[in-house]
Amino acid sequence: MQSIMSSVRGVGRLGADTWDAVKDRSGKRIAKVWERYPGSDFPGLNIEGSTLALSPEGPVANQRLEALREGAQECEARILLEDALTDKAKAATLGPDLAKQCQSILDARNLAAWRAMSVWQIGTMISHEVTSWAFRPAVTGDTWLVGSGWQERSEKLYSLAGEVRKKLGAKQWPSRHWRACRKLARLTKN
Repeated sequence: MQSIMSSVRGVGRLGADTWDAVKDRSGKRIAKVWERYPGSDFPGLNIEGSTLALSPEGPVANQRLEALREGAQECEARILLEDALTDKAKAATLGPDLAKQCQSILDARNLAAWRAMSVWQIGTMISHEVTSWAFRPAVTGDTWLVGSGWQERSEKLYSLAGEVRKKLGAKQWPSRHWRACRKLARLTKN
């Protein structure tokens, strides 16, 4: 969401299988791929986190991949609402009530993202400014986010995106995982 609210595009450097993949002659995993090929080793730029985990059956999705998937789907829904609100013809089709609801959830999500990335919860000194997340971790913001009603905001985002698609006459959601996302949002809010 941080990228979608700024001029940054893309997700950056991600690794899928950055576990020890190179095996020795006995079959023991001893090194990462870039350690096997020194020419591909870029100190400080190597990706240590994986979006897949190693299991006896082979690679499986881990929580990083699920978070990435969920984030991409939420961005998809957000982009749909923003597109509908910024296009005059589409906004007119939505009507003032639905447009107001869409703007309201987008504003609520922006505010929640800024609060989660800040250290506002610990004081008002200049060192506690909203941009402090860029320089140091905001554990208080992460803790705040967990109990902030993020599941309800996500469910509202998906519901409104569905209403917007229907109102605009679109036959299907851009992602084939939309129904699974809405179901997940309902299941995880308890």
